[in-house]
Amino acid sequence: MDELPTEESIVSKWDGDLNHPKVSICCAAYNHQAYIGDALTGFLSQQCDFPFEILIHDDASTDETADIIRQYHARYPNIIKPIYQVENQYSKGNKPSRLNHQRAKGEYLAICEGDDYWIDPNKLSQQFQALEKNQDIDLCFHSAYLLDMTNGEKQAIGKYREGDGVVPIESIIQKKCGQLPTASTFVRREVMSEIRKFREARPYLTVGDIYLHFFGAKRGGAFYIDKPMSVYRAFVPGSWTQTNLTDYKKRLKNISARVSSYNELDKLTEYKYHSAFTKANRQWIMRVLKDYRVPYGPKLNFYRQYAHCLTLNERLTFLPIIAIPGAFSLTKVVRMKENT
Repeated sequence: MDELPTEESIVSKWDGDLNHPKVSICCAAYNHQAYIGDALTGFLSQQCDFPFEILIHDDASTDETADIIRQYHARYPNIIKPIYQVENQYSKGNKPSRLNHQRAKGEYLAICEGDDYWIDPNKLSQQFQALEKNQDIDLCFHSAYLLDMTNGEKQAIGKYREGDGVVPIESIIQKKCGQLPTASTFVRREVMSEIRKFREARPYLTVGDIYLHFFGAKRGGAFYIDKPMSVYRAFVPGSWTQTNLTDYKKRLKNISARVSSYNELDKLTEYKYHSAFTKANRQWIMRVLKDYRVPYGPKLNFYRQYAHCLTLNERLTFLPIIAIPGAFSLTKVVRMKENT
């Protein structure tokens, strides 16, 4: 923390005041004691001429995460605005990220989970300028690095085109170049209001990143900055990605929720992007059918439930594996590494 600028130094560069931030940095943390310092350091290292606030929500961590946040808050009391939960909200069905979004004052929201971090001090200003210049676009994102916590390997992810520019909504829906890195997400505040209204009318839907990216890109696509400016830690012990990798039941539940979400969004837009939604659904369904870690019985039930979403050729491709229990071992041939 000693290498960071003081709060006075940060604020002195702003054209504006603390009470009217242009950007709200939203960070949800839970048992991130080994990582939260990197996240906060990345936030506080941003070179900006506009005011920003750091909204951090600790969901009753059982490790030292809250204590580390308190140390940073003591040094940056006007910039960092923490919430320390006494009871875990996620286990009660409350999403910590939404609690941050609801209290955001900024015109824009920048998202970063507590176990991810930013590596470019100009990230925030570049994304801010991109949307200020493109008033018909509501979402900005960039490429990132995926850091595999099981082996320390790093690889580039989320590269959607050569050079900066607009990515059409169809590519965002289909995730044509993989998942949009969460820590790269920068959206107008109005997008969150749209998402909230959509979800309140459909409380049975659960997958959040789909709505963030869809509603963010719905009006004019998404502006992409061709530069890796954040790091996504994958397979952190206890994280969503790690749990999703090891628990096939949760993986099936998650993918079923994605399919339902895409169907609802398809209806909402009066099937304007029907081709993109159906292709995306088929991709997720085939992920399950190719996944050697899913037992035969659950995979057969999943196939029966969603076979109607597949093309004839796709159904024929998977028919031997589904119809013949002994052929299940063949799925290992099409083993695939999930892009989370």
